[in-house]
Amino acid sequence: MIPDALTLWVCDDKIFVDESPKGFFIEVFDSEGNKLYHIEKSYQKFKVTEEHQKDILERFKSDRLVKIQGWERIKRSYQKFHYPEYFPAIQNLVVVDKKIYVQNLKKKHDSKEEEFIIMDLKGNTLKILSLPVTQKPHLYFRMTGLGPKFFTIAHDKCYYLVENEDEEEWELHVTDIK
Repeated sequence: MIPDALTLWVCDDKIFVDESPKGFFIEVFDSEGNKLYHIEKSYQKFKVTEEHQKDILERFKSDRLVKIQGWERIKRSYQKFHYPEYFPAIQNLVVVDKKIYVQNLKKKHDSKEEEFIIMDLKGNTLKILSLPVTQKPHLYFRMTGLGPKFFTIAHDKCYYLVENEDEEEWELHVTDIK
């Protein structure tokens, strides 16, 4: 159910493409589209188990947007759901200020933070740190590779939105990345 959607970022006249279906793999092109190099790292693989598949499908079926569109209609559109053998190595990619920020799946149990690897533009690891868990878009959007992103990184800060459902408004939070 996890699509092979591409994410790309432009920084320092280079285009960085997240190729997570290949593993921890980022392709780098010049501004004309010529391949310059790639960044590949070893990583801990997390297997997608049958339990994960059932949980993902149930969460997908109970997602508010899926309910609005109708589960049977969506099921006919997809016909067969595909689950990869492993979860993608790269959950999110941000390339800004001559740094690459990669969010992976590592997270301490019940933690309110997720692990990010900070690299230079050649892929050399500068730092590994934890940043606050950000709100995720509806599961339907995540599974189809669409939808909003509730965080960004710039100028050594992580900016993220938190929905205050009681007040029906959003709060902007900022965390320094030092």
